Amino acid sequence: MTHHRLPTTFFATLIFLLTWLVYAQILPYVMRAWHITGDEPHYLLAAHSLVHDGDLDLKNNYLNGDYRAFYSGLLDLHVRQQPDGAWLLSHDVGLPIAMAPAYAWGGRSGVMRFFALAGAVLAAQLFLLGWETSGQWWAGALAALGLSLSAPLALYVFQIYPEMLGGLLLLWAMRQTLNTPAWLEPEAEPAPFGSARFWLLALCIAALPWFSGRYAPLALGLAALFGLTRWRERRAWLTVGGVALASLLAYVSINYHYYGGPAPSTTPAGNAVTAGFSYIAGPQVWRGLAAWLLDQQRGLFVYGPILIVAVFGLPHLWRLRGWKGLSLAAPLAFMWLLASVWGGFYIGWEISARFLIVGVSLLVAPIASIFVGIGANRDPLKRAGGAKNAKENQKKLSALRAFAVKLVFWPLVAGLLTLSVVNAALIFLEPRYAYKESPVKFYEEATRWQLRPYLPALGTRTIAYPPGGAPAWAAAAAEGPRYLYRSDGLSQLSVGWYGVYAQAQLSGAADPGAVALTFDMYSSETGIPLLHAEVRPADANPATGAVNVAAKFYNPYYNMWDFPLYLDVQTTGAADVRLSWLLFEPDPAETYGRVGVWAGGIALLTVLFALAGRKLRDLPPNIAFSHL
Repeated sequence: MTHHRLPTTFFATLIFLLTWLVYAQILPYVMRAWHITGDEPHYLLAAHSLVHDGDLDLKNNYLNGDYRAFYSGLLDLHVRQQPDGAWLLSHDVGLPIAMAPAYAWGGRSGVMRFFALAGAVLAAQLFLLGWETSGQWWAGALAALGLSLSAPLALYVFQIYPEMLGGLLLLWAMRQTLNTPAWLEPEAEPAPFGSARFWLLALCIAALPWFSGRYAPLALGLAALFGLTRWRERRAWLTVGGVALASLLAYVSINYHYYGGPAPSTTPAGNAVTAGFSYIAGPQVWRGLAAWLLDQQRGLFVYGPILIVAVFGLPHLWRLRGWKGLSLAAPLAFMWLLASVWGGFYIGWEISARFLIVGVSLLVAPIASIFVGIGANRDPLKRAGGAKNAKENQKKLSALRAFAVKLVFWPLVAGLLTLSVVNAALIFLEPRYAYKESPVKFYEEATRWQLRPYLPALGTRTIAYPPGGAPAWAAAAAEGPRYLYRSDGLSQLSVGWYGVYAQAQLSGAADPGAVALTFDMYSSETGIPLLHAEVRPADANPATGAVNVAAKFYNPYYNMWDFPLYLDVQTTGAADVRLSWLLFEPDPAETYGRVGVWAGGIALLTVLFALAGRKLRDLPPNIAFSHL
């Protein structure tokens, strides 16, 4: 038994009840003030069909307007029509199946109560993992409550998406696979082969792809990790691996049969999985890696600054639990890489980086680890004793350095946690800050400080071609001044620093110094011009008349849905003009310069806190170290 340890179930129950009470108080406001949006009504409609029709053919449900019980307006179709006329949901079916009993009990309200209950269970699991990792109940409790009651996890408790339930399955499966209870209580046994807990673990792993196809690699990773940790138990790992592979094979086979691809998502370009991987380039991946964490409109660290503490905690997690501890961060790291490869970065209709949320709960481990690694705010001078010789003086100096780090660490944690809680409260009260704007805008309005220019904004790349397959937009000098190109709303361009690049050809100019072509970018939100550039025949190559246009601008606006940018390209009649394409691309220097500053600062603090961490021999004796 661990030394002076109160029952884990007692503390876990307290965490469950506390978070459930908080969620229960929030729930009536969410039901009243939040309008379900995005994919949420389609998941609910599928649950409705399961409850009332006993099937997943949604044709009659869409046509009869069954969604009007929880959605106002006309609901667009999220289906793939089958040869027999059935309309099947173009989303994974695991979530509708899981919430069907709750929907039968109370409709949307029943589903939201079910989600709040599952969120409280997740909070208890967070606490257990935090305690098991750090060896200290207070560290597990502080880390669990900090994550459960702040953005982004607290927000996804009330989102009808698979992320929160998927995160709960993943966290519990990781605890059982690594047998983390044994970190706290060494005699705790892993799930015995054939036991109810063993089969529940196998089913949790097998269920993950059915909640989202993105979780299929996580299921395979869990099965592989189970085999690695219990490789001597051949029957056990063969069974878990076999169940996981059988589930994945069934998932892929069914989707190919009904949807024509490995996942049910459909797009105008075809299956969303293959469409997302159709273009992969280094700049796209790097921009995604930076943006999903740091972008000021969707970055995970912007919505949940407390998650930065998890980065600080990785060295401490390694110090406490070795590779098993670091494996807890692997699911989030994988989803981060997958999202960056699949489509790079984009501003979707979602709260923060939704595709990464499934792995966020596991960050309780490094957060709890650094709480113990840095230690409680006790005066180190009392531990160092008097300085009577050089060795004692050195010990005193080390203690003073550690104390100085604590003066930075704990106030920093308090500040980051406060921002995360405020972000959650803000978005509960005003969801527009999450969907159309950014929490940054609220802080600017509250403080009257301009924050956007100092924060990373990774932007989006897009290109415009002449219509109808024409090689160029063209205008003769004799036509006089006119618009050569007027864009539709450039709703792809999120906040950030950009360059507009084009290739033009100018000929027949009477005055090489006269302006022949102008570029004007402006915002529909304010009408303020963001860019004005002029091109003259003198700028062109004398032999070919070709000129490469490159003009920089800054887009400070978040709401690209209601107020997109517009670009006007005009000719003046000073020359014959041909324009072949228009490329809008984030400016690398401005974009990655800010990323470098913020990422470098986080890395520097990570090193500082790692060096200031307590040695293993100084840590509490009831931590069962696991470096195997």
